[in-house]
Amino acid sequence: MKTHLQNRVKAILLLAFKENNTVNFLVKQGHKKLKRLENLIEYSIHYGERFGKIYLAEDELSCAILIDKDKVKFSFSILLLKLKLIFKTIGVTRVYKIIKHQNKITCTQPKANNYHLWYLGVLPTQQGKGKGSALLNKILLDCKEKPIYLETSIPDNFKFYESQGFEELKTIVFEEDITLKIYRSSRAKLSLKTKNTTENFTAHLTPTEINVAKSILEGKTFKEIAYDLNIECTTATKHGSNIYKKAGCKSKKELINILHQAQWLQREQQEYVDA
Repeated sequence: MKTHLQNRVKAILLLAFKENNTVNFLVKQGHKKLKRLENLIEYSIHYGERFGKIYLAEDELSCAILIDKDKVKFSFSILLLKLKLIFKTIGVTRVYKIIKHQNKITCTQPKANNYHLWYLGVLPTQQGKGKGSALLNKILLDCKEKPIYLETSIPDNFKFYESQGFEELKTIVFEEDITLKIYRSSRAKLSLKTKNTTENFTAHLTPTEINVAKSILEGKTFKEIAYDLNIECTTATKHGSNIYKKAGCKSKKELINILHQAQWLQREQQEYVDA
C-alpha cells in the first residue's frame, strides 16, 4: 500500500513537472502522456527511497527527491523497474536517444561522493512564495559534507539556483532545442547560506522559543529549561521540536552548530544592549 508521503510527493511532482521540457523529452507523448508521466514519477520515488531521501515540506506544498551517489548500486528489482519504464513510459525506439542525452549529463558529474538533486517541486499555485527556497535551504543544511549536483532546463530556475549559491558547470543544448544547465552547490558559499538561513529562521521564533534556544546554547536539558521557564517538560520539548523544524535540523547538536556559526547569541545580546 502506498504511503501518504508517496502519494503527496507524486501529486506535487505531477503538477509541477507536467509542462517541464526535460520531463516531456523523456516521456513518450500521445494521449497516454499523463499516465506515462505518472509512471516516471512513481519510478523516481521508488529510486529515491532506495538510494537517497524523499523530502516533503511540513506544509506539504513542496517536495524533493535527492539521490546519494554513494548508496547507488546494482539491484535486480531496480533493473526490472527500468525495463518496465522503457516499455511503458519512454518507448523502446527512443531508448538510444535518451541514453545519449543522459550520458551528456552524467559525464559532467562524479560517480561518487556527491548528491544529485533529481527533483525539487512546488505546487504551481504556491510558486514564487519562497516554498522552494525554504526546502532547498533544508537540503543544503542536511548535505553539507558533499556537493549537490542538479540539472534544469527552466530559465526561471537558472536565476533561482544561482541566487541560492549554486555554480553553473556546463550548458547542454540537445534535440527539441532544449537548453539544459548543470549546477553544483558551492561549498565556499554554504557557510554563508547557513548564516543567512539562521537569520531567516530565528526571525520566526516566538519569544518563548527564543528563550528555549538560548538555554539550549547554554547546554541545559529540557527538564532544566522547563524549570527555568516555569513550564511543563513536555511543553519545553515541544518548543525544542518547533525550533528544530524552523532551523531545518534534527537535534540539539545540529542546532547549536548552526547558531554558533552565525554567532546568533552574540547578536541577540548586542540587540538587547542597543535597545
